[in-house]
Amino acid sequence: MKPRHGIAIALAICAIWSGSVRAESADKQAGEDIAARYPVPVLFVGFRGTLRGKVVSVKDHMHGFVLKVNAVSQVDASSTAPDAQSAIGRELAITASAKKDGNGNWVSDGREMNYIQGLQVDQEIEINVFVPDKIHVRIGTLTTPEQQQAHEEGKKEKEKK
Repeated sequence: MKPRHGIAIALAICAIWSGSVRAESADKQAGEDIAARYPVPVLFVGFRGTLRGKVVSVKDHMHGFVLKVNAVSQVDASSTAPDAQSAIGRELAITASAKKDGNGNWVSDGREMNYIQGLQVDQEIEINVFVPDKIHVRIGTLTTPEQQQAHEEGKKEKEKK
C-alpha cells in the first residue's frame, strides 16, 4: 500500500468516527432539550400505568408525541412513583420504546412508531406508559385498539412505497 492510500484510509476512518460522535452528541442534545421542555415531575419517576389526555403534538424527530395529561386512569401494582397524580395537567413527551440492534444502534419499536404516526393533534387517548427516569416517558404495552391503529398505519406506509 502506498503511503497516500494509508493516509486516505486513516482520514476516512477519522471522518466516520467523528460523524458518529457528532450524531451521538446530537442525540444526547435532543434528549436534553426534550427533558428541559417537558420535564417529568420528580414524584412521577417510577410510574407504570395508564394516562388519559390530549395529543398536543406529534414529533417524528423524537420518535414520539406530547400528551397533555388529564387523568391517571390506572396505576400498575409494579409502579414505584411516589405520586402518580403529579403528572395531571402537565405536558409529557412520550416516546417509543427502543432496543439495541445487532450493530449496537438503538432502534425504536416499529409497532409503537406506527401508532405514533397515526396520532392526530387534539386526539383524546389513553396510553400505557412507564417512566424509568427523570428524562424518559416510554410507551408501555399497546392495547388491542392501539395495536389495530398501529397495524392500519403500517399498512398505509407500505402502500406509499
